[in-house]
Amino acid sequence: MIIFTHIPKTAGSSFYWSLIEPNTPDAVVYRYRGLRRLLLDRGYSADVVRGHAPYGVHVFAPRTPAKYITILREPVDRSVSYYYFVKDSGREHPDRADAESLTLTSFFSLRKYQNWQTRYLAGIPFHRLYGSGTGPALDRAMLRAALTHLVNRYVCFGIQENFESSLALAAHSMQWPERKEMPRLNSTHDRPDVATLTSAELQSLRESNALDCELYEQARALFELRCGQIGVRTG
Repeated sequence: MIIFTHIPKTAGSSFYWSLIEPNTPDAVVYRYRGLRRLLLDRGYSADVVRGHAPYGVHVFAPRTPAKYITILREPVDRSVSYYYFVKDSGREHPDRADAESLTLTSFFSLRKYQNWQTRYLAGIPFHRLYGSGTGPALDRAMLRAALTHLVNRYVCFGIQENFESSLALAAHSMQWPERKEMPRLNSTHDRPDVATLTSAELQSLRESNALDCELYEQARALFELRCGQIGVRTG
């Protein structure tokens, strides 16, 4: 079973439709719609699980072992993209009220919006507990778990800023021959560039997502190493 951990606003949709979908028939794909739905559907049979599924959903699947795939993004850029995506979305978006009433930095001062990449990779218990306001000890344990899973349980992962290299690395790792040329999907159009943010805004967003920044730095180094081992350029 292949599980694609789609972290919001990391180019996950483009990654999925460019590479995973052409190599996996729709009939064998299970769309993750939350843990409760997954538990109700425990008897599902699928070759691929896609959606905003944290690490660990394989525990509830009848098929094992599982191979995980994901794509990561520079944390400040992901934060800006997510905030303005929510502001521009329909009123049905669950985070719309917060985005409408709060500034960019105030939005990410709320713990529930912080360090999503680390939370998704650390796994279901961390992902669910983090928003409750627990302290530094849990944060460090979560980061350690995320890094351990990324190294040992994710057969491959991409970096949004190196999208083409990410597709090449994943295709090589999974031995997938097919690929589609897809436009970037679900892009956030009406948003400022990170370069236009003030130094205070940049510092605030980095502090709010400090675990993601540390995760991303180590993930990027590992990504470049793996690309170099198979001759994929990242520059």
